[in-house]
Amino acid sequence: MRKSRQFSLLALALVPGLLVGALLWFLVGLVPECGNNVTQTVAAPDGSRQLVVFSGACGANTEAAILPVGQALANDATGFLSVEGNHDLDPRWDGFGNLELTLPPDAQIHRQDQPAGVTIIYR
Repeated sequence: MRKSRQFSLLALALVPGLLVGALLWFLVGLVPECGNNVTQTVAAPDGSRQLVVFSGACGANTEAAILPVGQALANDATGFLSVEGNHDLDPRWDGFGNLELTLPPDAQIHRQDQPAGVTIIYR
């Protein structure tokens, strides 16, 4: 009798916990995952790297990153440039290996870093 009582108490403690855990696991699966959506890729003239323009933060920002050619953008990547909203940066590499980007005049800039090995010219 004592063992059956211990089993009942164990079941009363574990079953609700398992049910709550299963419910939370199910609900987390329903929430859409925000990731990066690549909108443009422009290879450098020397073919060694590429500019990747993408929307991050669930589409709330336009970002730019420089990656080796052929390397995929990680889902949690951040760029050297982050501008609020969706914008066409009109990117182009000039003949000297500099990268030219157009920033909208009213854009709210969250990040504007200088990546190593590349000169960025903002128009």
